Amino acid sequence: MAFSITTRSTCPLRHLICLRKNFTNRWLCVHQDRLIPLDLDIMDDFTTQLMQRKSDKWEIKRSNRTLNNTQLQIKSILNDKLTSCKVYSQEINSMLQDALEIENRSSIDSTVEWCIKSNHVPEFSILLQVFSYYSHLANKKMILKLIGLCQVLDITILKQYSNFQHYLAEVTWIKGNINEAIMLFEEIYVNNVFLRRRIKNMLKHLVTDSVTNRSEAVLLSIIDFAKRLAENYKDFYILACIWRCCILSNWFSDQCIAINLFEQIEGLRKAVMNDLLYITIIALKSHRIEIVYNILELLIKSGNKAHYKNILVALFDYKIHQRDLQGCAEIAQWSFAQGIELPCFQQEKFVTLLVSHSSNISVDLNVKRKVQKLPDYNFKF
Repeated sequence: MAFSITTRSTCPLRHLICLRKNFTNRWLCVHQDRLIPLDLDIMDDFTTQLMQRKSDKWEIKRSNRTLNNTQLQIKSILNDKLTSCKVYSQEINSMLQDALEIENRSSIDSTVEWCIKSNHVPEFSILLQVFSYYSHLANKKMILKLIGLCQVLDITILKQYSNFQHYLAEVTWIKGNINEAIMLFEEIYVNNVFLRRRIKNMLKHLVTDSVTNRSEAVLLSIIDFAKRLAENYKDFYILACIWRCCILSNWFSDQCIAINLFEQIEGLRKAVMNDLLYITIIALKSHRIEIVYNILELLIKSGNKAHYKNILVALFDYKIHQRDLQGCAEIAQWSFAQGIELPCFQQEKFVTLLVSHSSNISVDLNVKRKVQKLPDYNFKF
């Protein structure tokens, strides 16, 4: 006996409602807004309901299974976005980049740990940022893990970056074992021309901290290392960094080291010559005149009048700003003795200061005379 059924929807089963309107006449089965009219024949009615129930149970099971899987995925992503195996490489790179920009340590740690467990190497530029991040934190354990992860990279890249040992050297330096770090840095510098610039950039910051906070013995070890690079490879960059730190140091012994290095090493003099004016300005801002005088004496000994004049002009400006007439007069005499002519605008400033100072002196003298003048008295006899 025929009966009509509308096309089954592909959507998951939402509800099933069976309504009995008239037991003796007809059953109506409502299934997601569709009506299934059944004939009055009891056997047909029973068979139809049985088939419908079997079909609906299968739909419900399939729907529940899909829903459970979806919920598990959502829960997994909410708890830890990195546990899903379907996370794409681009998403990992994006997550790492965002975390590094805001220095979100927990996010960086969790993402990197996932990469290590999954043997997934991030984009190379981001990988270098991660290395730098952990080396600055002196996290040797994580640096070693990253080096292990990178063994899956192409052998050419590993050789080009010396198996990332320079980051391990930086961590070793920060942790205080500077002699061991120097050995690592020197080995990489000698054997890898490609990394020399990166190593020098690392050492620039490390040396600054070491001159300020480490002992003199450590400083001498660093100077010996820098001298070897200067003598063997004509690279005075590290030695120049050390000299700049020493000449501006608060310690007299460090300033003496800088003076001796300047006098002994010609290549160093050439390397730092263009930095002398900048160093002078820094010293004058902190009112450390003795450093400027040391620089002037070094320039006189080396016979470099061109740079000497620039330093002298900067010092003269400082004295005028301080309204130090005696200091300005001494500089003027000093420049005349050395055969150096001060610029016209500075001579005008000096004359203005001299006139102003003279007028102030005359005013002070007049005031004193008025105070010292005895008042007139009229006596009655």
